[in-house]
Amino acid sequence: MDRMLMDDCVPIRVFALKMVPRHLCAHWEIFPRELIKAYLSKIVDCLSLDALPEVRAAVYEGIGNLLPRADALTATQRSLEILAKRGTNDKTEKVRLSAFRMLNKLHGHRYIKLLDLIPMNNLLLRLDFEHSKSVQREIVQLLFRPFIPKHVDGIDYMERFKRIFLMCKTSRNASFHLHHLIYPQKLIGIEMAVHHIRSLLLGVKAILKKSAGIENGGNDTTDVLNMSNISGISTMMEEVQQKNGGGGDIDEQTKLRVTKDVLDSSIVLWMAIRYDLFNAKNAKYNLEMIRMMSSILDTLNQFPDDSAIMDSALVIASQLPKDKVGRMFLCIKNKIEEDNVNQQHFLHYVEALAAWDMNKLISIIEIGLRKLRNALVAITDPSALSATPLSSRRRLETNPYRESPPSKRVKVNENVVGEFLRPLELIQTLISSPLASEELKTNFTVHLDGFFECLSVIHKQFGKLLLLPGWEQKFSPQVLFSAYETFNILALITKRIEEPSRREEINEAELNLPTNDRLLYNELKWFADVVKETRPTFNVMKMFLRCVDLHLIAGQLSYLILNETANMFIKLKEILEDIYNAGPVEIALRKSVACLKEALLNCDDREQANKIIQNKIDPLLDYLEETTLVEEIDEQQQNERGERSDDE
Repeated sequence: MDRMLMDDCVPIRVFALKMVPRHLCAHWEIFPRELIKAYLSKIVDCLSLDALPEVRAAVYEGIGNLLPRADALTATQRSLEILAKRGTNDKTEKVRLSAFRMLNKLHGHRYIKLLDLIPMNNLLLRLDFEHSKSVQREIVQLLFRPFIPKHVDGIDYMERFKRIFLMCKTSRNASFHLHHLIYPQKLIGIEMAVHHIRSLLLGVKAILKKSAGIENGGNDTTDVLNMSNISGISTMMEEVQQKNGGGGDIDEQTKLRVTKDVLDSSIVLWMAIRYDLFNAKNAKYNLEMIRMMSSILDTLNQFPDDSAIMDSALVIASQLPKDKVGRMFLCIKNKIEEDNVNQQHFLHYVEALAAWDMNKLISIIEIGLRKLRNALVAITDPSALSATPLSSRRRLETNPYRESPPSKRVKVNENVVGEFLRPLELIQTLISSPLASEELKTNFTVHLDGFFECLSVIHKQFGKLLLLPGWEQKFSPQVLFSAYETFNILALITKRIEEPSRREEINEAELNLPTNDRLLYNELKWFADVVKETRPTFNVMKMFLRCVDLHLIAGQLSYLILNETANMFIKLKEILEDIYNAGPVEIALRKSVACLKEALLNCDDREQANKIIQNKIDPLLDYLEETTLVEEIDEQQQNERGERSDDE
């Protein structure tokens, strides 16, 4: 067996690591003590550090076979003390998974305790940073019993809350992972999940009432945060309590932050059981959840709108029926209509209103888009908005905008820029929200098409506006850039092709292009028309490059369109050569060229794609890397000179 453990053949080493501890467990009293010590020394000191993850994983799989043997208690505990920290922090997922499976075998062991092998803080932080779902499930199973104890009448509610409070105090993400996985893993049923949420909400409500000044009285002996009397938790979180003076001495701001994390943990568990709550047999639990969440929402409404805890309030409100949120629905609707929303909570406001009344949100967007379209058309083609005979005759003459005096030209008031941005921000927020976007694409597709049609007009008029002298003084560039990007996002989602202008001719080859190709080709033509007439500003160039990047990563493209894109990038490079201080655009162009190269590498026609890369992409990348490197060096030197002058 000694030779098998150190054999050069990996499968033999793996087999030996699994079988040697099994034989030691079966015949412990027969093997000489020195031989057992030699075997365990090789396993713990040498093979647990093997270069191959298969071998390291087999160490933890095999060492678990020693747990049932009472004679091997001391040797096993000493081995596990060394292996536990090493395996749970291994760089390979397979080894970490094997290590946590071994630790889960300790459940119910009479003598070897989990916390004697690895501190609870380490487990929580490991769950916080763990990216593997399979390893997360093993850690959750390990933490389930310490942090979610069995129901005990009288002390159960506050005990549960205090344990989760201490977990959030160490790692909020660990608490989120735990509450996200315990129900899908069937560690608890729906009744126990509702009971656990009730426990957390009772503790949260008590703290929030005292913080908001609603509750009078209270002392240290009755405080829910008096952690000194938590049964079983004091030794488990000893290190945390030592750092915080026994666990109770925390400032008010930290207390509110951790309380919000506990509340968010209960919301995570609520979302995990939400679909099963709609089952008829769980109707009483669903009613209880609605009642509890409505009650905590009333408490949260006592806090100002700009407080951090309002994020949680809006998430809760978005999941409750409209008749359960009271005045909050009208408050949120009015704030969005009046553009009086705290940008920090904008996403949650939109999600809440979308959940209650998507039609109202769509109406706000449609009205805002029409105002934006009309304001832009009033500048690029003012006569198009008038039906008088005089304006009709003027429209037939040469460019009426250039002939009209400055006093009659329509200008956008700076005060309404926010009003123009609001529908664009609402569309982008709806699309970025998983729940709202799914609802929009499933049940409100016709309105998405309406948004696209309105943005299509804005897209065309933007191209015309760029040809006018001093266009940045006539309309807000921020609004136009946002509208352009929103148009491209909607085009990729709806797969709608912009209708050509009346005088624009579309050849048959273009009509036969796949949808993704046509979408990108239309943007290339749009920018080519602008470049042909004028030199666009740096911000317009960067806006165009951002949208091209979006098209390149959105789907498969043919080499023909990718070749046209490469030609446009080369033309843009030639424009930038004659412009001073074009470093920021060259950096953006380099990023776009790299993205184009990746798209070519994934192209179906490998031969044509390689030719484009060799003849166009690689030389362009070499040039851009050289020029941007010079720009970065110059910028660094300027910063150093500025620092020297400041020191002097």
